[in-house]
Amino acid sequence: MTCEVLVGLLGKDRPVADLETSDFEKLRTDLAETRGAHALAGVIQRIRTLFKYAWDVGIIDKPIRFGTVFRKPSKKSMRKARNDAGTRMIEAEDLRKLLATASTPLKAMILLGLNCGFGQTDVANLPFIGLDGDRAPVAIVGRR
Repeated sequence: MTCEVLVGLLGKDRPVADLETSDFEKLRTDLAETRGAHALAGVIQRIRTLFKYAWDVGIIDKPIRFGTVFRKPSKKSMRKARNDAGTRMIEAEDLRKLLATASTPLKAMILLGLNCGFGQTDVANLPFIGLDGDRAPVAIVGRR
């Protein structure tokens, strides 16, 4: 995904040897238009890592100079963005509406998230024996 973003903004036929700091300044500006502080930091880090890897394994002849502008957002701006976003909380009434309209599998996933703190991967990796309270070992479903 990062390579697609990089190629999309810099061009498919652009030689790496021709990249200059001004290209990375423009790249950062373009990235910042469509991303928040945290997403921008992630993309910039992945792009820098990509070029460092290319240099380390000998794919490119010289290290890339990114300039002073192509850096992740400051910690202060990251904190500000996190604080401006506010809390990510679903109110009880909204949860009741979700549970009332959800299908049985989705309702189970919502309840596992609420009661057990399960995320998407936790639910996806849950063994079927963990869902059957009569046959599951006590360690999986808890005390009876």
